[in-house]
Amino acid sequence: MWFYYSLSSPLRVADDIDATIVRCHEDDTPVAETVAETDKPPEWMYTLTSDNCLRPVFDSEENVTRRQDAEATYVLNGAVYVAEKRVVKERADVLDDGNSRSRYA
Repeated sequence: MWFYYSLSSPLRVADDIDATIVRCHEDDTPVAETVAETDKPPEWMYTLTSDNCLRPVFDSEENVTRRQDAEATYVLNGAVYVAEKRVVKERADVLDDGNSRSRYA
C-alpha cells in the first residue's frame, strides 16, 4: 500500500490517514483520498469572462436559492491519498482510472 499526505495540510490528522486506508480495504478499491464538503453549491459558482461578465459554471434549469436544499458536493482536500503500489506503477494519474474517481474517506 502506498500513501501520500501533504505536510502542509492543516486538515490531516492520524484518524484521516487510518480512515483512508480502511476505506481502501473495506471497499476493495485500489485508490482512496480525503475530501471536504463544500460550503456553497456549484450552482452558485461563476467564471469571469474576458469582458468581466459573470458566467455560471453550470447551465442549470434548477434554481437553488437555499444552500440547505442543494445536493451535498465535495472537493479534494489534498490531505491524504492512498493507493495500491501496482496502481502507482501503472498509472500516470493515480486518482483517475479512466471511468470513475476513486473512493473518498
